[in-house]
Amino acid sequence: MRSLFALTFALLTLSAGKLLANEPTEPVAAPDQLRFKNGDRLTGTLIRQDDAVIVFASDALGEITIPQQGAMVIKGSDPDGIPVEALVGIAPIETDTPDSPPPAEETKPAKPKSDSPSPRQKPGADEQKTAAEIAKTLDGETKASDWDGKLEFGLRQQQGRRDVFALDIRGSADRTIGDNDLRAKARLLYGEQDGRVNNDRYDASFQWRREIGERTFAQSLTSYFQDDLKDINRNWEQNLGAGIRLFDNKEHVVNLGAGLTGQYREAELAQSGFFTLVEIFQDYTYRFNKRITLRQNAQAQYSPEGGTRFLSVGTQPSAAIREADNYKIRFNTVLQGKLTRKLSMNLRFEYEYDNAVRPQTARTDQRIISSIGYAF
Repeated sequence: MRSLFALTFALLTLSAGKLLANEPTEPVAAPDQLRFKNGDRLTGTLIRQDDAVIVFASDALGEITIPQQGAMVIKGSDPDGIPVEALVGIAPIETDTPDSPPPAEETKPAKPKSDSPSPRQKPGADEQKTAAEIAKTLDGETKASDWDGKLEFGLRQQQGRRDVFALDIRGSADRTIGDNDLRAKARLLYGEQDGRVNNDRYDASFQWRREIGERTFAQSLTSYFQDDLKDINRNWEQNLGAGIRLFDNKEHVVNLGAGLTGQYREAELAQSGFFTLVEIFQDYTYRFNKRITLRQNAQAQYSPEGGTRFLSVGTQPSAAIREADNYKIRFNTVLQGKLTRKLSMNLRFEYEYDNAVRPQTARTDQRIISSIGYAF
């Protein structure tokens, strides 16, 4: 009887051990994921995140701190089921433990999926990056944002007591590379009223600003325009200057600066040639909220060159022509409201006065323009 009881107890103990061995274990929490704008990803643990920075701990790079707008944190496992370490060229570390299951059959890591390919990568090129390359990017050695472009289109057509046609097309592109801010702009303005051209202007500019201090910067601005109604066939200008940032916070940014401008102008009626102008400039940005922004900039230029020009017959002066003082004033304001992430409505006020233009009636330009913008 005792033998039968011992045998039954042993069988029950063996069955309970097997059930406990096959009981599913508590699932391990999936690591966090840090995804960069160009598609690179790292796995690890989110330590801290606020409006300014993200502090993230990774086995590959250790603890890193990056700007909030440079990446985003995804809690949990990778949505594509791809080992994130393989995306950055880091092989998973194998550990020999007695309870470890046998290694699975090797498979090639899948290519990372990103919303938009990096402009530095050629089509078909290997998109994997090493941990060292990502570390350089975080340290600022190769940190650069993509070009942010915008195209605006405005059209006005009226028929009746007056026939009016006005066309406004402009484009801009901005990029930040470390301490360098780049901005390229181009504009086409054309208008007719009652069959007569009242606006015909083409211009383009490229601005480079480099931070040289906490609130100071250097600036180079290259610009070109032509305007047949102002009797200006070609006008090239190169400005070199410096400025100071008077205010810089989430809502207000105010810059003020000065410099020298070299000007080359070709005109039929006014004086042509090279001129040197002293320039002061100012720009202001006010963000009402995430959707509405006001931008304003002003510029004033003056050239001490000018005065009286004498026309001579032989060696004797026969007439004197008083040249107009060469100075210009510009004032531009734009109120932008975002409809979607890509589309925006823009209301512009533009004023320009150029005293060196020979036709006095063409010296002043003043316009109000409404347009639709598309960001890309």
